[in-house]
Amino acid sequence: MEQDEFKQLGAKMREARLGKNISLEEIADRTKINRDFLKKFEDGEFDFLPEFYVRHFMKSYLACISKTALRLLEEFEEVRRRVHELEQCEAEIEMPKTAPKIKQVFEMVGIKKVSP
Repeated sequence: MEQDEFKQLGAKMREARLGKNISLEEIADRTKINRDFLKKFEDGEFDFLPEFYVRHFMKSYLACISKTALRLLEEFEEVRRRVHELEQCEAEIEMPKTAPKIKQVFEMVGIKKVSP
């Protein structure tokens, strides 16, 4: 689901750029961001760089298009927040599977109770 949302966001970025008749090369020249990175953003790929750089590069990219295009950065951050929440939930769901094993190890070495 989130991948589809990232793809849609990338398509919106491309549409905004094309609507202003700006080439990727122009944005790359203005921002000094690698053209291939910009292309990946427009393809909905945002996980190839650390999140700090993605946000910074997106902000620069969108600022070249227009001030109103910066709203897409807010949309990106909302999708990214939901992805992090989903990852957190998945991690919590898997936690109980390992908990009994840890307890068994403690019992094998003679530890009866572990304080938090």
